[in-house]
Amino acid sequence: MNTAKSHVVPLVLGVICLIAPHAGAQNLVVNGNFDGDISNWTDGVGEGTFVFDVLDNVGAPGSGSGLMSITSTGPLWTGIAIQCLPGVSDANLYDWGARAFIPSGQAATGNVFVQLVWYSTLACTGSPLASGTQTNLVPHTTTDTWVTTRIDAQAPPAGAQSAIIALSVSKTSTTQPLNAHFDGVFFGVGPIPVELQTFTVE
Repeated sequence: MNTAKSHVVPLVLGVICLIAPHAGAQNLVVNGNFDGDISNWTDGVGEGTFVFDVLDNVGAPGSGSGLMSITSTGPLWTGIAIQCLPGVSDANLYDWGARAFIPSGQAATGNVFVQLVWYSTLACTGSPLASGTQTNLVPHTTTDTWVTTRIDAQAPPAGAQSAIIALSVSKTSTTQPLNAHFDGVFFGVGPIPVELQTFTVE
């Protein structure tokens, strides 16, 4: 599906693991493992196409990843896919992020990252409580390997009741396309160990 087209993108911005989650380590992201589709993910403000792909971060049959593709010839274009996460409390510390995979052989330059924005409402409506936060950038030169990009123990601003998590690809050159996969998307009360990034909401 195609995201809405815009040159300016504001910071609005897999497999069920058999290991039992630690206490408090519930993943609030729905379908963060992209088990057969990209349901529960919606278009953000950006330029790109977000579709399901069979490439999976642990090679699980029937599962896959979300593939973001930016084909515009202009520079400074970003494609995002977002999900609203209700049930947030400003009394907790949260771990969040995803795994990203950038295929080799692409002429475009850019970065891959995850963004998070907090809201005082239950359903991510109204104005954000603060400017968005983003994980470390995964550069286009890091190819053909799954990389975890995450933030741990983040305190929400006072009054936060929901958050938007945004999977983001930013193209910085006029060449195209720039493609990147996302999988194992997670958001929950920490600590969330790396090996538990693929558990799902129960």
